[in-house]
Amino acid sequence: PDIEFSKASDKDKILGSTHFMRGFIYYYIGRIWGDAPVLVTGFEADGQEGLYPVRDPAEQVFDQAELDITQAVDLLSNVENISKYYPGKNAANMLKADFYLWKAKVRGGPNAALNEAEVAINTVLESATELGDYENVFRNDNNSEIIFSLPFIDGENTSAIVNEFLYTQIDILDESLINNPIPVNSTPHWVSASEEHTAFIWSVEEDTRSYINVGIYDTPEKQYVWINKYVGTLNSGTRINDSDLRIYRFAEAYLFKAEIENEKSNQIQALANLNIIAKRAYGIDNYYSGSYSKEEIDNLILDERLKEFAYEGKSWFDLIRFGQVFDRVGSLEGRSEEQNILLWPVNDASINTNDKIVQTPGY
Repeated sequence: PDIEFSKASDKDKILGSTHFMRGFIYYYIGRIWGDAPVLVTGFEADGQEGLYPVRDPAEQVFDQAELDITQAVDLLSNVENISKYYPGKNAANMLKADFYLWKAKVRGGPNAALNEAEVAINTVLESATELGDYENVFRNDNNSEIIFSLPFIDGENTSAIVNEFLYTQIDILDESLINNPIPVNSTPHWVSASEEHTAFIWSVEEDTRSYINVGIYDTPEKQYVWINKYVGTLNSGTRINDSDLRIYRFAEAYLFKAEIENEKSNQIQALANLNIIAKRAYGIDNYYSGSYSKEEIDNLILDERLKEFAYEGKSWFDLIRFGQVFDRVGSLEGRSEEQNILLWPVNDASINTNDKIVQTPGY
């Protein structure tokens, strides 16, 4: 902040992106662990005070996230999204809408929180692009629907846990199917689609998103199922793990808008925005055209979010925000008294490194 710049806009861009990153990370930390150390200054010596911090209250974590997100939106208000990998005003406002929806619905925030979310998402929708082909959103890292993403570039990192956890490695009985059509990676995969989730993704025959989310290929000997969203690039028979991870896209702006309008009891507007997503998915105008209660529309929005953003790292937080974790996750049914389940434990290595860090209650 104390450095002089020849162009004030360059300074705003650098500070804005920095506040965006810190706000983004603390927002995740607060949702994942609750209480956590809040650190806003760097360490320059191993004897410096505060080198071994305690877990600050979750409220402090979210307050820091809110402060950073507010500053990011202000500083980036005139910065267009010059790259999918660099936060501009749309990325900042998507994060703001995301944060304030969580504050309004999960943390018991006042009506002002919902209004903040609405202002942010309206700003994003002013420049929304028409939604194109769903498959192309995931086959083209520069697709115009993408607002912000995390890049993966060939040769950037050779670690086996870059993003291969979303790849498939299956015992292919017929070698002619390898990478035709079943994308196969050379390293072990970490995530696969369960039968329950596959059935949910494929529950509507007309849904054009189904095969992109979960690929299915049947042979007389075996049914192959794989996550089909991040297939990377096939180069001379070798699959390169260079699919970017999508963080925010315009499709989510419409669904955020639908969620906000439904919270404000504006069911007609909520359905109008929901139907923008449904039109691409099912190819039908006004797919949701009946008379629905607020609760029913919430369920429709959640269903569409779980399909639209499958394997994009949003479903767990969506289930919490809509209050349906203990209803929709089979292994958690009937366990609503165990609220610690909504938070993650702290890794043993963190506690061993800093004995001031206490384990998350319930673990």
